[in-house]
Amino acid sequence: MTTTITLPEHLHAELKQIAEEERRSFTQTVVTELEKAVSTRRHRSRVQELAELVRDEHGDLLDRLA
Repeated sequence: MTTTITLPEHLHAELKQIAEEERRSFTQTVVTELEKAVSTRRHRSRVQELAELVRDEHGDLLDRLA
């Protein structure tokens, strides 16, 4: 899918540098970095869900251990 976005100059420069260092195209670098960001966000969300589950199920024990 083709999408057009406007990047701040500093971000464009950083992505261009990463692309050059890793010998990838600019487009592939942008896709890879977006995939990393989305994956990290998804992971953090899952960790938060699990932390809440543990707190809900074992909150009393955790309070006593604190």
